[in-house]
Amino acid sequence: MKKWILVLLLLPCLCVEGQIVVPELYASYQTVVERLDAADTTGLAVLMKTLTHEGSTLLRTALEGHAANASGDYENALLRFDQVLLLTDTLPDVLLGRALALGRSGRFEEAIADLTRLEKQQAANAHLLKLRGLAWLELAKYPEAATDFEKALAVKPADTELLYLAALTNYKSDALNQALVKINQAIGSDSLNAQYCYLRGSICLEMDDINAALTNYNRALALRPGFADALTMKGYLFYRTGEPAQALTTLKLAVEADGDFALPWFYTGLCQTELELPADALRSFDRAARLGYDDGDLYHYRGLAYIQLRRFDDACQAWKDAVLRGYRLSKALSRRYCQ
Repeated sequence: MKKWILVLLLLPCLCVEGQIVVPELYASYQTVVERLDAADTTGLAVLMKTLTHEGSTLLRTALEGHAANASGDYENALLRFDQVLLLTDTLPDVLLGRALALGRSGRFEEAIADLTRLEKQQAANAHLLKLRGLAWLELAKYPEAATDFEKALAVKPADTELLYLAALTNYKSDALNQALVKINQAIGSDSLNAQYCYLRGSICLEMDDINAALTNYNRALALRPGFADALTMKGYLFYRTGEPAQALTTLKLAVEADGDFALPWFYTGLCQTELELPADALRSFDRAARLGYDDGDLYHYRGLAYIQLRRFDDACQAWKDAVLRGYRLSKALSRRYCQ
């Protein structure tokens, strides 16, 4: 899940239960919300001593919600924000706070609903569009995410993070030429960002530009040594270009960098199958599966490892599992080896 950034948008005036909050009280509220935005929750205790004016209950509840958000207690944050929003909708920072808590809790559709309400109040707000785009991205709704990121870029065309997110969405949608243009722009503004170089490497790989992909993965690793994703894809490149032994060396580094990352274990199994080390391959595939890798290709290649061991019944079962997961290449092997 993406990391949501707490940037709170506040109105210049505020009504609570029909009363206008005095400027001094609202100024205190705004100051503490901004301090919470910077992950400085010490401001909350200070404000609690000053919120003594009649009608300040909602402000206190709102601040408790922001403090809970900042500390990662999203359930409590949502409870506080809901209490406030039941009584007043004049606090846009509370609506945004609830959207952030929903997004951080994985409730992306509800977060999108709140962000859409806010967008109607605050047209052309790049930050809201970015947050909603991130929620769409988490839901794998790539056209919707692309639309929001493009709208945000229309407001802030030089924003490198937005350029990266637009490139990522284009990449996920197989709009590779558009993705390459966007990531080149992002790297032009921030050439020291390893994540940007990694994404450009992945785009180049999808475009079958192996040399450019390797160059970008190496650049990402120079900027961030031990970058498990880049090590994994570099290992896969070696496998793809017929160098399984070199691939295994690189994938071992990826596993050492992040032992809970499933993909390098799967690619390790591919290399071991290629090198006719089926028992080792099966152990690697098992490790990938335990870490959550459940794609059809794992079962397909597990079947190939079983064939090397002449365990034909196990191979047939593995290919059946692969087909059930939508991996069509297993059908041909099933026809050859299975009844």
